Amino acid sequence: MANTKITAHVYEPLWINFMRQSNALFLKRDAFLNHVVSSEVRHLASDLDEKRLSAKAKRYISGKLKSMGSHRARPVNIVVQQECAKSLNEIVARSNLVRDSFINRLFFLLRASDSFLDYFGFPLKVDPASEGAESVPMSPLKALEALRDDPLHYLRTSAKQRFDCGLYTLPFPEPLHGFSCYLDENQIPETPAFARKKADYDKILASLEPLEKAAFSQTNPKPQGSDK
Repeated sequence: MANTKITAHVYEPLWINFMRQSNALFLKRDAFLNHVVSSEVRHLASDLDEKRLSAKAKRYISGKLKSMGSHRARPVNIVVQQECAKSLNEIVARSNLVRDSFINRLFFLLRASDSFLDYFGFPLKVDPASEGAESVPMSPLKALEALRDDPLHYLRTSAKQRFDCGLYTLPFPEPLHGFSCYLDENQIPETPAFARKKADYDKILASLEPLEKAAFSQTNPKPQGSDK
């Protein structure tokens, strides 16, 4: 199947750290991203089914993404199958999605820092005995194949179990709203709807410079639906 390129503006520390990790793992980056984006577009479509960003929410998310920290966004070309690019464009049109926010969120989920996992109460290590988890093969190459087929499987399972939502509607804390694929207006600061629910939103008391060292305070309330 023919490929094409999509250009996304990725938060620079996120891209630099992804490059460092992918180089250390000897990944063929273009092939890997083609596979992951193509796989995740299906999940994105499912998560955003019948959801559409309001114009106010889209402006807010775009603004948050552009204003994150002092680092600039880096233009990145990602090679994907033409059918994947077409599907993504259809989701963007249907859901009023900020496409760059989806791409940044995907890189952020692929890196999944310990502070991010702790904030949501996700386990730092997979327990094959836990409900919904699948055993990883003992064979090293088979284990790599299992992770290759669905790299975000365990994150997706945790989001479903703890919050009954998908990874692309999982509510990120306010400093990371630029990575949102969907927000209700009651999640947007400076709107009447947000003011009515202000008690549900404490700001994260940490810097986003660099992004991967953002400290998710243990004193902050957990997202709605958490069992902790």
